[in-house]
Amino acid sequence: MTLTKTEAEKLLDAVWQVIGRSGGPMDDEGAEYEAAWLRMDREREALTRKYPDSWVAMGKDGVVAVADSLDDVVAKVDAQGLRRGAVDIKFLETDPSPMLL
Repeated sequence: MTLTKTEAEKLLDAVWQVIGRSGGPMDDEGAEYEAAWLRMDREREALTRKYPDSWVAMGKDGVVAVADSLDDVVAKVDAQGLRRGAVDIKFLETDPSPMLL
């Protein structure tokens, strides 16, 4: 089956609408998480120096919580009324073990 450019664009628009309604990457929370993830990725090295061997929760606008355990960092996120799906949480390990594949 071959589609014209217009047909393909309409099909793609329909697919994105379905993804958006299902809570996929088109919703606001998904966009916020993506921004938080990208910021964490960019700042990870500096954050690891600042918060070594700690759990860090990153929102789209910056660090929102730091703690020694995952439970504690999630509790801090919850206490601020932030949506968990809109923050990126990582353990910033200073001496990570090598990964063998």
